[in-house]
Amino acid sequence: MKMTGLSQAGGRCPVEEDIVAYLRDELELLEKEKIDKHLAGCSLCHANAESFRETIRELERPGEPPLSCDLTSAILARFPQETWNRDQPSPFRKTPFLRLLLRMAAGLVIAVGIGYVTRHSWLSPRSGQARAREQGLLWLVHAQEKSGQWDPVQWGGEREYTVGLTGMALLSVVRSGDDLPGREKSIEQAVAFLLKQQAQSGRLGDEFAGTMYNHGIASVALLEAYNSTRDPDLVKPIEEALAFMRTRQLRSGGWGYKRGSSESANTSISVWPLQALLLAARMGLEDADRALERGLAWLVTVVDHRGQFGYAQLQQRPEGSNALTAMGAYCVLKAVNEGVQINPEIRGKIEMALARQSGEETQKTDFYRTYFQVCALKEAHADKWVESLAALRDDLVSSRQQSGPNEGSWNPEDQWGSVGGRIYSTALASLSLERR
Repeated sequence: MKMTGLSQAGGRCPVEEDIVAYLRDELELLEKEKIDKHLAGCSLCHANAESFRETIRELERPGEPPLSCDLTSAILARFPQETWNRDQPSPFRKTPFLRLLLRMAAGLVIAVGIGYVTRHSWLSPRSGQARAREQGLLWLVHAQEKSGQWDPVQWGGEREYTVGLTGMALLSVVRSGDDLPGREKSIEQAVAFLLKQQAQSGRLGDEFAGTMYNHGIASVALLEAYNSTRDPDLVKPIEEALAFMRTRQLRSGGWGYKRGSSESANTSISVWPLQALLLAARMGLEDADRALERGLAWLVTVVDHRGQFGYAQLQQRPEGSNALTAMGAYCVLKAVNEGVQINPEIRGKIEMALARQSGEETQKTDFYRTYFQVCALKEAHADKWVESLAALRDDLVSSRQQSGPNEGSWNPEDQWGSVGGRIYSTALASLSLERR
């Protein structure tokens, strides 16, 4: 039985497994807050929750036998023996309604038991957000080429960004968790492909205007892959990729489209090397402190008095302020959480800008902006932004492909969709829905 009807409060009722997880304190703060609010306004779900609570209390009582594949006999055995003595008249045989209730109770306990066992397995029915993410990741795994790459052209993107988009998809798969079918093989093939694209200089991908997008994203993906697998064969290629990153760091401290004294750094490119350096510093793979310090020092120079980030300089926002501010806020707040000292006044302005942005309703799809907004809000650790984070993710869930050959993926309908195609949109949407 799934409680998918509308509640008295006007919201959609959670499924039974999520109520059980809520009662067992297994949900993240975001999901817990939503169910808290829902139960306060829905008498039906509140009553169900109380019933589940009693069942859970029974199941967790010390000394009870462990769950087995055949729970029915164990459940029925708990009723008084005289009730089931075939030599005596049974009230349950005479009352069909009571017999039905008994079967429903036994079925509920079985369902709850199965829910405990399978909650963390791939087949477990979980929240809408978790299911949407799982479907997106499965689509990505199936879309991967035998060579290990994800081919942007096949899915509406540009070939020159193959390395960056393969890195983006790999990042999604790496962060999926161990339950994703085909995960290990997918990671192995994608890593092998990226390493084949590494030049002697350490550069990942070809040299062109978007080199640092490709290199930055692929470096982050390889670092996350190493963090997951601890494959020692990845250490040297990663160190070479980081070394190349430092050679491309401009005097200002940021990164731009090409190397040269006349080149201007920009926020859009710089956030990827900064993420890589933060990961490297945390993992102890590379002495990245100096490059990281210089990069962050440049990044805060483009923060205005309202906490909004510019592109290459203050108040320069050719594509608007929201995406740039989300990108910059994520890097700054992540750095703070990693122990990097940032001017408290600047940090306060950035958090205020993030709060204003989170309260705005956006009608235009932008997977890049949404991804960085979600990342920044999670780094902020602020309870007041829980609803904003939920709204961003709910919008993603409702916009994915519900049927057809691309079921589970996201249409590349934002301003960068023609560059990244369906690989870009699905990878970033899946990353935006990750639980951690």
